[in-house]
Amino acid sequence: MKYGRRGNKASWAVSVRGLLALLFFVSVFGGLGRCEAQTNKQTPSDGSEIDVRMAELEGASFTPIPITYSATATLPPKNSIDKKLWRIAVIGVGSFPFTLFYTNFIFDSVRFAAHSFDVQYAPWPFKTQYSAAVSTSETFLRLGVSAGMGVIIGIIDAVIQRR
Repeated sequence: MKYGRRGNKASWAVSVRGLLALLFFVSVFGGLGRCEAQTNKQTPSDGSEIDVRMAELEGASFTPIPITYSATATLPPKNSIDKKLWRIAVIGVGSFPFTLFYTNFIFDSVRFAAHSFDVQYAPWPFKTQYSAAVSTSETFLRLGVSAGMGVIIGIIDAVIQRR
């Protein structure tokens, strides 16, 4: 039987796909060992300590004892004021591009309506090379409004967050 170039590539792709599927099933169903909650030494509720490796050697029907956690140990530590301020700054800076986009669109739309819907003042998607330019003072006003909205969004996030 002769295989063309296409047949060789297809059979190679099928064999690679099969190899990846086999690797996935081996790693998921048997090759990984213990989960991270299982340690070498575990303490059941009666206070005695069991060595997991020794118990595995003793019988085939060994079931590891799950580790129980207290409610206070799972609570996150209280955030300090520095972490809250850092989060406000990061959220504010991260939201700045979005607030700038929407601020520019709103300012352009208001300017378009204020000039009786003149085509020279059309908002961004409809601007052309003949559109009216934005003044420097209006550009700084737009940047200031966008930065202020970013800070407000950061503060709202800090108030809303649960931690």
